[in-house]
Amino acid sequence: MQIKDYDTPLPHISLFDEREGSRSKSLSLYIWKPAIGSLAQPYISLDESLHLKNWTIKSNKETIAASSFTATRSEEVLILNSSLHIKESSATKFSLPFLSSNLGKTTWNGHSSYFGEARHTSNYWEWSEDVLVRHKETLLRAHVYDAVYASRYSYDRCNNILRAFCKYWCPSTNSLHTSTCELSISLWDLYKLGGLPICGPFYDEVVPTAKELLNINGDEKPSLPTSCTKNGREEVHIKDWVQFWFRGQSRYRTPSPRGQRRSTNTKPKKTFNPCGSVDNSYLLKINNEHIPFDTLNIENSLRGEVYVGAFLACWICKFLLPSKEMDHIRPSVFKVASLMATGVKFSLAIPVLASIYDGLRKVVEAPNLRECPAVFPFHYVYAWIGQYFDTYHINDRTSCLALMTKFSGEKMAQFFNTTDAEDIIKNVNPSSFPRLRMTQEEEKVLIDDGNLSPQSMKYFISQRSCFLTFRRDNIFIIELYDPCRFSRQFGFCQNIPNKLKEITHTHTLGEIIQLWECSIRTSTRSILTIPPQRRHPLVTKEYDTWWSMRSKSIPSTIIKFSVKRANEDEAQDTRARTPPSKRSKHNASPKCLKYEKNDYNTIKRKEATTNPKKSTKTRIDKAPQELIVVDKPPSMRQKGQNLASTVLRGKQVTEIGRPTSVKPTNVEAQRLSKHPY
Repeated sequence: MQIKDYDTPLPHISLFDEREGSRSKSLSLYIWKPAIGSLAQPYISLDESLHLKNWTIKSNKETIAASSFTATRSEEVLILNSSLHIKESSATKFSLPFLSSNLGKTTWNGHSSYFGEARHTSNYWEWSEDVLVRHKETLLRAHVYDAVYASRYSYDRCNNILRAFCKYWCPSTNSLHTSTCELSISLWDLYKLGGLPICGPFYDEVVPTAKELLNINGDEKPSLPTSCTKNGREEVHIKDWVQFWFRGQSRYRTPSPRGQRRSTNTKPKKTFNPCGSVDNSYLLKINNEHIPFDTLNIENSLRGEVYVGAFLACWICKFLLPSKEMDHIRPSVFKVASLMATGVKFSLAIPVLASIYDGLRKVVEAPNLRECPAVFPFHYVYAWIGQYFDTYHINDRTSCLALMTKFSGEKMAQFFNTTDAEDIIKNVNPSSFPRLRMTQEEEKVLIDDGNLSPQSMKYFISQRSCFLTFRRDNIFIIELYDPCRFSRQFGFCQNIPNKLKEITHTHTLGEIIQLWECSIRTSTRSILTIPPQRRHPLVTKEYDTWWSMRSKSIPSTIIKFSVKRANEDEAQDTRARTPPSKRSKHNASPKCLKYEKNDYNTIKRKEATTNPKKSTKTRIDKAPQELIVVDKPPSMRQKGQNLASTVLRGKQVTEIGRPTSVKPTNVEAQRLSKHPY
């Protein structure tokens, strides 16, 4: 194959198969300046302005525990700092929260691509299993074994949950604005959920020049793996790509199309996905596996490397970083895929998170979702929602360190109507915040002196504020990453964030590389103190007041609570023991009293006949003889009010928020600990 560079009309590379002579058609691909490799231009590192000497600060604050809205005490707490904030600014100037006015007026059912979520492709699962078994060591060296493993599953969704999530997503802070605090997807979350490496070389998605492909460095070795030239085919459909490279037998059926979801949350018996671990039992002899190599005239010594590179190119385009050319292989990924096939580890969590932030911004700001240009790996967002909001059935048939696989499978997403979905996203349970954080019984001080373990270094980097970058050809994405705003996810005490610095970006290749290098820089001599494990993360009293004032613009959904009477047998016994003259409407028939609260001053009472098939669904288990009430927000509580007053025994109903002498049972107390709000 002949490869040549051309400068006109635009810089491009031309590939010509000399074996076909005059009948051969040349393939032309646009080229851009490389950011990595022997031909990459050197860049000047940024100064230390985006790095702090100490990323945490100890301070005496008046705090409020999430388990008790009113109990405050002064104590020494750990607060996470940010290098992107103005220290002298007034926190009251920061306007919160952001709400999208477009998402509530449109439907998500008609969007075909769902912004880049992974979809089933015939024989892809079989191909991934073949690569996972035959080339496990290569994938482990590249630190993508678990990430590839996660791609052999499908990931379901609840449209109402996604709509509510995007409704409360703020693109100016890249965080989710709930009624109590901010949450966000972190680099550590992508590492734990998706198995994506945080550290490593810059992910440079460009077509290499002929000079880079054919150049010989001082060690008489090619600048790029030889397999990079063997995958230089024009853009093809992923289905055709899989069919060309994988010659094994099909073992999995195509999952049935996702139709209209029924309002049921029963865990399905089948997930229509692969199950169990991948081992040597999947290593079957493929009779025609030599055909693609013979067709491309690939020598035996390169066949394994080319095979893995071809698969990784498919994995990147299909699962890791999809683009607007949905279901197509991009020639720009061959360079990275070929290097990964030799065991090179890339920083993948950073470009993936930048792509997610950028995609969510486009979705939130789009006037029409049908014309929204956003394409990003939405399935990582599905897994994050399942981890923090408990909206999925757990798939216990997977065995992988990438935790997103426990939310995999068809029909594993629970169904919620629009009102309940908004209530779930808005009223998140604070006890779920530190689920993925590093846990230890005592404080632990990390010093970035170059001697930290790889695990500790990943955790250290994920706590630092920075700018995330992603480069695809001549497209450059820069996104804000500010863990200070959602530090309760890492066990810190949440304090009021200061105003963001005004930084103007040039969106050039040099700036992209500088910001990326700054985000993963090591040996900075900076310090990070990890707080001890705590069941309920703390917030300062100032933050509680500040956020309550700013969260008033979040519209309240109708707060529903029900008094579930004794079961029908007990009700009949009660009526039998009660004289007819003394029977009241309250015990005339087994009914469920429903209250709908449109504001905090008016309560409406409705009666609905109890019917197991048509009962109102609530997130909290409805045990017999109990009243479940959603408490007032912190800004409207008065001194002395407590959450214990919201659970009453029998038919007794008292005013919301008033102290009561009724002691909750063990079941009720257990439920309060799980749902402190």
